Amino acid sequence: MAYSPVTANSVLNPGQTSLDVTAKKATADFNMFLKLLAAQLQNQDPLNPAEGTEFTAQIATFSQLEQQINSNKNLEELVKQNNFGAQSLAVSYIGKEALMAGGTITVSDPVAGQTEATFAYKVDEAMRDTTVEIVNQFGQVVSSVSGNKTPGVHIIEWDGFNASGEAVPNGEYSLRVKGTTSASEKSVNLKGFTYGVVSEIESFGGTISVHAEDGRTVDFDDVLSVRAQS
Repeated sequence: MAYSPVTANSVLNPGQTSLDVTAKKATADFNMFLKLLAAQLQNQDPLNPAEGTEFTAQIATFSQLEQQINSNKNLEELVKQNNFGAQSLAVSYIGKEALMAGGTITVSDPVAGQTEATFAYKVDEAMRDTTVEIVNQFGQVVSSVSGNKTPGVHIIEWDGFNASGEAVPNGEYSLRVKGTTSASEKSVNLKGFTYGVVSEIESFGGTISVHAEDGRTVDFDDVLSVRAQS
């Protein structure tokens, strides 16, 4: 997939173009009304002038229109500032480790008690139970524990040892979390997260995406945390 890194001139939102067109048209209509009003006042019959209430109603209507135009312009500026601020923050992630969905952890010569891998999982609603499994590259479970059931993001620090207290073979490991919801008692798979080094930031159509060196891509809003490379 081809994508462009964020720059200060990135497109913010295609919808802003139609807003500009609407504002320009409304402004032109208001200016035309003022010209017609001036011409009418200059050329009206002194013995039969137009009703003042009619003028007042027309002026009030276009005054409201002018206020709406100004409000739209102010809103557009706020959107631009917010988008640019989000882009600037996203760019600052490059070269750092971002906690994002998916991914694997490489285990190499684990030492008991020392953190070999940091996993995380997210609970969106209260669960009746959760089971946290660490699986190897062949899909085999090497460690399994009961997990946190409350909504939120929960961190798993793993030392690279299996349920029997033995060091696992060097290789790739990932997180698998299953649970049962409290309300509907449905079985669900919860999303697992690992840290990945951010390589690029993409901005397109008002959406900011974060790309990791391991090939993962997530929305900017789905990054749970960021830290310096360990």
